Amino acid sequence: MNYIKSKKKIFIVIGSLALVMMLGAFSYAFFNYTRSGEQNTVTTGRISFNANQGAAITLTNVYPISSAEAATDTTNAKTAAITVTGDTDFTGGLEYVVTLQDVNLTVGSGADTKTLPIAIEISVENNGTGSLGTAETGDYYANRNSYTASKYKVEYDGTPKEGGHILVGYIAPNTTAGTIEGVNGIINIKAYIDSSKIQVVDIHSSGNNTPVNIDGGKTTFTLEEWNSIQGQNALSFKIKVESNKGIWVPAPEQSSEPSNPSEPDDFCPNCKFMFTTDISYYGGSNQATEVSTLTGVTDDYTTLNKNIFLGFTEVDGRIDRAYVCGIKGEDPNNGVAFCIEGALSDTRGGNAATREAAYNATAYNANNTLLNDSTTGLWQGECSNYNSGIVCNGSVTADSNSAGGVYISEGSSYCYAGAYGDLACA
Repeated sequence: MNYIKSKKKIFIVIGSLALVMMLGAFSYAFFNYTRSGEQNTVTTGRISFNANQGAAITLTNVYPISSAEAATDTTNAKTAAITVTGDTDFTGGLEYVVTLQDVNLTVGSGADTKTLPIAIEISVENNGTGSLGTAETGDYYANRNSYTASKYKVEYDGTPKEGGHILVGYIAPNTTAGTIEGVNGIINIKAYIDSSKIQVVDIHSSGNNTPVNIDGGKTTFTLEEWNSIQGQNALSFKIKVESNKGIWVPAPEQSSEPSNPSEPDDFCPNCKFMFTTDISYYGGSNQATEVSTLTGVTDDYTTLNKNIFLGFTEVDGRIDRAYVCGIKGEDPNNGVAFCIEGALSDTRGGNAATREAAYNATAYNANNTLLNDSTTGLWQGECSNYNSGIVCNGSVTADSNSAGGVYISEGSSYCYAGAYGDLACA
């Protein structure tokens, strides 16, 4: 096995193998602070943002840690403190927003793309006797026009994404013109690599090119991929702060919020997810693929960073039920994750009765309802029928046929679960 030198090492014992996990020394710009608009001054008021870390935070020789460890570990977790100070005589007040920009947290390309599982924790504290005002516990955007006092809302939802809001705030006008009131508080942004979502392994450490046993619930990096995170390939994101007079911050696109739940248990109960070009097999028999041989398997489909992917359940360590999944990209139901289920054809041991027993509904009919029911369907009656199936077009295209095969595509990329028991992406 190959080892990388590091100050700290984590060992996981699998059978008789001792694997060194999350090793290496690397450095990358974690995030940069930028400011837009006139420095320290906004029309009829004043506002300033000061970052204690200057231009960048750099993590060197770090290793993944848990949320509990991040509470006290200042080596592997770094915090930037942005002090917000401001007031205004403008009757409409001031509004500001903190967002993520230039997000670059992926390694590899195509089917091999992986996202580094960065954890970001946001907290707000007073600056001496000053504060950012009162935390909004309801809908900031619905309530802000009636504010008479300074308010703020932490908006970060746990997913680092381009343009994603971290925090939005409103500074109420001074009660008496020229009398400084306003806000004086601190936004803390803590970042670290989440040990519950990542592992690094030498996949050929057994000496015979056979992958080691990999925790399918974590994003797996090979040693080569891990060591590539340095220099010109550094991963990073920026924090951007903008301010202006009055109510001006655009509300996050409502259509980007799922109109019905997208938690895995809502659309694919007990499923694990993956995106792989390697062909696997399902059906619960001895011909079905052993889950322990799969790589890149996760319980959290969002870590795949894909709009199309595969889902599956397992019985006795093998793939039992197979799904093709996608994230719908336009209204109605923009942003909703869904899965359609494959079923074995009659020629491969399947039949309507066994499919009914195994899948609780004839797969084609269940998929047809999920996709195209005029009231509850994702496409709400807009799909097209063909000889033995249905196709629903959009940014992702979904196809289900009565023989049991299912297919979802995005551009030239697609994933399928075939009626002959195979599943893969390409």
